[in-house]
Amino acid sequence: MITCPDGKQGYACTSNGHPVVDGQFCPKADRGRTLKATNGTTVTCSYDPSVRPYRWQ
Repeated sequence: MITCPDGKQGYACTSNGHPVVDGQFCPKADRGRTLKATNGTTVTCSYDPSVRPYRWQ
């Protein structure tokens, strides 16, 4: 597991160093990545035009 720069341990980090949060925006660089979010669910950075271009879901 990666430790994010903001100190959250045990969770995956986005390409820009933030914890992966279910439902939050994700960097375009992370498109298609599947990671463990802070709530313990597994989420994928995918394109969702109804909300914002890329979102963990």
